[in-house]
Amino acid sequence: MTESEVEKLSERVSVEEAAKILGMSVQGVREHMKRNLFASPIGEVTQLKAGGRRQYHIYRDMLNRHVGKEAGSEPGSCDGAGLHRNA
Repeated sequence: MTESEVEKLSERVSVEEAAKILGMSVQGVREHMKRNLFASPIGEVTQLKAGGRRQYHIYRDMLNRHVGKEAGSEPGSCDGAGLHRNA
């Protein structure tokens, strides 16, 4: 795998952009990630200190997979709960 392919796979997406793509609020995306409520993960949550702030790392390839944008597939819709529904 080339360096550019690795960069493309690990491209990060802001919580705001992910919320627009998923049709959810920013806080809804954070809560779904924190509680592992997405049908397939879109990234990871890290906590800086016990009881401290969290960081949300959303990866483009994982988000695309969640919404059905894999090669050869048509994107479906995502309901308010963040669950993938095929059109």
